[in-house]
Amino acid sequence: MLKLVATGITAVLLATFSSHAAFVGFEAESGTLGSGWAVSNSPSPAYITITTSITGTGANNPTNAARVATYTVTFPSAGTYQLYAHVYVGPGGANSDSFFFGNGFGVKDPTVDANWVLVNGLSGAGFNNSSDVVTTGGSLGNGIWKWVNLGLPTFTVTAGNMTQTFQIGGRESGLNLDKFVFGTANYSFTVANLDNGTDGTPPFSVPAPTSPLSVTNAAGTSLIVGSNGVYTVNFSSPAWTFTGYLAQSLTNRTVNSGTDNIGGYAEINFNYTNSVAHVGGIRLYTNLPVALFIDTTLATSANDLAFPRWYNYPAVPSHLSFGNTFSPYNFSTLFDDNLWVFFDTNHDNFMISAATNFMVSSTVMKSDS
Repeated sequence: MLKLVATGITAVLLATFSSHAAFVGFEAESGTLGSGWAVSNSPSPAYITITTSITGTGANNPTNAARVATYTVTFPSAGTYQLYAHVYVGPGGANSDSFFFGNGFGVKDPTVDANWVLVNGLSGAGFNNSSDVVTTGGSLGNGIWKWVNLGLPTFTVTAGNMTQTFQIGGRESGLNLDKFVFGTANYSFTVANLDNGTDGTPPFSVPAPTSPLSVTNAAGTSLIVGSNGVYTVNFSSPAWTFTGYLAQSLTNRTVNSGTDNIGGYAEINFNYTNSVAHVGGIRLYTNLPVALFIDTTLATSANDLAFPRWYNYPAVPSHLSFGNTFSPYNFSTLFDDNLWVFFDTNHDNFMISAATNFMVSSTVMKSDS
C-alpha cells in the first residue's frame, strides 16, 4: 500500500497470489567469495565485509571478480520473490552503507553497470524490532544489526528453474552482511519472520467498486469512485491501473468540472470520515495523463489523512528516489520526503509526488506494499 501522509495535502499521480509465502534464506559467508571479501571471526552472527571501498567512475559496479560473492539458491516453489538483507553499518555511516546485487539471476560481468543494482543509503534505513514489518523504509542508523528490504527489482523463478545463481558485489568497506532472504513478493515479512524463517502475511485484496461513478478524459484516462470507498485510475497507454481504498462508505459523491492553472478538468468529490470529517477529490485534466488528489480536513484534528492510499499499482521493475545528504539519486530506497518515480525497460514510467506542502509532506510504503 502506498500512502501519502501530511496535513491538508494535495497529491499528484503521473503517469493473484498464493495463500502461502515461499521463503529461502542463506548466510552471506556460505557463498563463493572473491578475494576482496573477509569473513568475520564472530560466531554471533558470522558475517562478510568487503575490505576496500571503490569511488569515482567505478562506483557503479564492483569493478572486478575479487569483489563478487556468488551463491547457489534453490527455491521451494516458482513465483516472484523480494530480496531482504541482514546488515550492520559501521561507524563510517554514509561512507560505509552501500553494496551491489545482481540485476537478475546468473553470473554477471563485474565491470558492466547495467548488470548490477546499487543499494545505497543503508545508514538511514532498516528495522530490528521483532514485530516491525520490513518495508523499503525504516530509520535505524549505524552500529546495529537490522533487516532491510532491498526494493526493486524483484526476482522471478519458473517451475523448471528452481535452482538459481545469485551474486552480490562489494562497494564500501565497513558494511557487514550477515544473511539474505528471498520471500514471496507482495507478502509482508516482519523481523521475526525473517529471523526465524516463518511465513509472511498475504497482501490485502481490494473489493470491486460498488455503484461506480466515473469520468473519462480526452487522453483516455478514466476515473471510477465507488460508494464503498474504492477508487481506480486507468491510463490507456500504457494500460496501467491504480486502485485505492478508503474502507468505508462515501457520501455526497458528485462530478464537477472547472479550470485551474494546469487546464480544464473533471473531478469526482466525496465526503468520508476518519477521526473527523474530510472532503476528498480526484481530478482528471482534459488532455493530460495526470490525476490530482485533493483532501480537505473539515475540523481541527491530528494528522489522520487516509487519502490517497494505493493498494494496487503497476508492477514495474525499477524505481528512483532522492535522499540522504545532498539528496543524491537512489534506485533502492524510497525516501519518504521526496517524489517516487517507477519505470520499466520500455521507458514507461509513473510518478507519485506531493503537489503542495512539500516541506511537511511524506509518502510512505506501508507493510502491505
